Amino acid sequence: MNSVKSSSFLGKTAALLVFLFMMMTFMLSCEKELNINYQDAEAVYVIEGTLNEDGCLVILSQTNNMSGKTNSLPMKDAKVTITMPDGSTQQLPEVAEHRFSAPIHAEAGKTYGLKVEVNGQTFTAQSTMQKPMDDVKGRIIWQKVATYDALVPRFTLTDDSTMENYYYCPVG
Repeated sequence: MNSVKSSSFLGKTAALLVFLFMMMTFMLSCEKELNINYQDAEAVYVIEGTLNEDGCLVILSQTNNMSGKTNSLPMKDAKVTITMPDGSTQQLPEVAEHRFSAPIHAEAGKTYGLKVEVNGQTFTAQSTMQKPMDDVKGRIIWQKVATYDALVPRFTLTDDSTMENYYYCPVG
């Protein structure tokens, strides 16, 4: 009986040692060092566009390097154009610094184009306006968070499952 117990103990010990050896090998394995110069990264344009049944808004900005000031970088003669589903185009007026807007009323199922020309560069995109969600329900519940109870918002979004579509839903 004792030999069975010691054999079982030795087997478990051997398995544990093999496991520890494998974990140490994994933890100490070679790792390629990546040197990314994020401090002085070149600025890139950021284009945020919203188009829905309420209108159109496009905001232009640029990224800054880590050591730079957060002042907006110059964007000379920016031109923002929307292409309508019928092929016609409409240039958006600049309503505030780097903000372009117009009362364009988009329709579900139709495709719209965006063209931004700034500082000699051209950016284009197109998107199909999605149907509004069929059902949006929200409620606030008490939920245990760490060691205390907190009010937590819960939302249920229901859309047409037969359509391939994607939604961006800002919360807050």
